[in-house]
Amino acid sequence: MSTAPKRPGYYRGRHFTEYVDEVRSLKRDGRLEEAARLLLNLVEATEAESRATGDGVAPWYYEHLAIVYRKQKDPVNEKRLLVRFAEQVHAPGAGPEKLFKRLYAVGVTEAELTRIEARQAANLEAAEESRIAVAEKRAEALADELQAAGLIRTEAGREKERRTAKRRGRGCAALVVIWAFAATVRVTGLSCG
Repeated sequence: MSTAPKRPGYYRGRHFTEYVDEVRSLKRDGRLEEAARLLLNLVEATEAESRATGDGVAPWYYEHLAIVYRKQKDPVNEKRLLVRFAEQVHAPGAGPEKLFKRLYAVGVTEAELTRIEARQAANLEAAEESRIAVAEKRAEALADELQAAGLIRTEAGREKERRTAKRRGRGCAALVVIWAFAATVRVTGLSCG
């Protein structure tokens, strides 16, 4: 029985990347059942993080769980895991290619390939939506910080500055417009009112 991570990417209070040495130790000591349980939870953690951020899953955990299943002579779970991996959005690197070769080696049917393609397309769409949501949250947080620091102003604030500048007889107030998107700040121009 697996325990779903409370925070995306975490299992029992630690990020999934912090378990690599523990997994290696369990495998080296021949404690394959414990390694399989731990790796399955880490696979769930990397999938949860992938869903939350829109980034790809970490293939290392799938690869090592597949190796454990192979050592346990459990081709059903090995194939199930490889199909599960194929349906995910993948992080870049050589890991996905190795796992796809392994999937073809265990024998995947046309029907399974069709299902994999449909689920992967849905996961890619969801990942893009997650990436956009994360970028929007970062942009909003940055805009709030810049506004609090007085580096950008709301439209109402800019209008008030224009009125103040006109009252003081200057006729034109130079205003710097800063646009924040995906945690990037860029000066886009000057405006006179």
